[in-house]
Amino acid sequence: MNRIELIGRLTKEIELKRTQSGKTVANFTLAVNRPFARKDSEQQTADFFRCQAWERTAEILDQFTRKGSQIGISGRLQSRNYENQQGQRTTIIEVIVEHLDLLDSQKEAAESRVAGQSNYSQRSSGFQYDRNVRPSENPYVPAEEYGIEADDLPF
Repeated sequence: MNRIELIGRLTKEIELKRTQSGKTVANFTLAVNRPFARKDSEQQTADFFRCQAWERTAEILDQFTRKGSQIGISGRLQSRNYENQQGQRTTIIEVIVEHLDLLDSQKEAAESRVAGQSNYSQRSSGFQYDRNVRPSENPYVPAEEYGIEADDLPF
């Protein structure tokens, strides 16, 4: 079985690219805290994992995260070989993301934005998304806004 689950923070902005066949791919590094015990105290260190997400998952990462965002991922480990600039054969292991959870609170996301900036700029052809400004709200609307109560549910 090849399965990995991690919770960590992005070390830098997402690198979003398109392949020659038009598929979207995001490459990023996830820093995951790891506690270790010493005789006098418990400290933490971080492990850094190279990760890769494809298609819609890559687009969501690019749109709703920024450097320092906390995310949870699950997927599989994959190794690949290539020849570096010195002609040496190099092997890297990376996480191929199959599932993503955005873990930042709305408050943390709002504090990270510059006050007064909008995510959209108007052009003659409509609205254009500004990739440099990250949204401050979760794209999913909570049920409380619809006034749904426990008595309204059929089960």
